[in-house]
Amino acid sequence: MNLTETRESGFLRFWLLESNSRHTPPIRT
Repeated sequence: MNLTETRESGFLRFWLLESNSRHTPPIRT
């Protein structure tokens, strides 16, 4: 595994989480 691969995968996961949170409003009590 290369550092670039891990960095890209981490960024992609973070970006996906961000997009998901934007589409679905965060549920906080």
